[in-house]
Amino acid sequence: MTEVAIRPARPDDAPGILPLLNALNAITGNDPVKKSSDTLSAMLGEDRVFGAVADHRGELVGYVLGHDCVTMEHLEPGAYLHDLIVASDYQRQGIGRQLIDRFSAIAKARGATHLWWLGLETNLRARDAYRAILKGGSTDPEGEQMRAYALTRGDFDAAAARGAGSRDYSTV
Repeated sequence: MTEVAIRPARPDDAPGILPLLNALNAITGNDPVKKSSDTLSAMLGEDRVFGAVADHRGELVGYVLGHDCVTMEHLEPGAYLHDLIVASDYQRQGIGRQLIDRFSAIAKARGATHLWWLGLETNLRARDAYRAILKGGSTDPEGEQMRAYALTRGDFDAAAARGAGSRDYSTV
């Protein structure tokens, strides 16, 4: 097993996270990130995004990032794990579990009562790893039909413009 340090992500980690993010984007069928690492660094510095990194002798070999959220069906603060990746040469050594554990600790310190994430049904290695982690009453969505939806780019801008121009009936 490779020795790695699992520690909270810092703004100066952004240049090391970006290549891993683009590797994850390739796996999930997304385009490479066109923004510079300065954007991610600013998000980490503003505390909009938080997470942890796996550091092997100064090289980042994995990361987990997410943000605070609220689960409305329980009205409880939680954390959403957005990205998790471990470089292929470092997989199957427990690093992903350690990253999730550190992310959970950070989220709990921020007031979260739970953690949730989505996984691609076709990513069988990740699904197997998640099942190994989800024990003791956690949810394994076997057979659950869930799809993620996202308004992005022009569609998001159009929805925001419509919302900004709508009448606020709360003051009537």
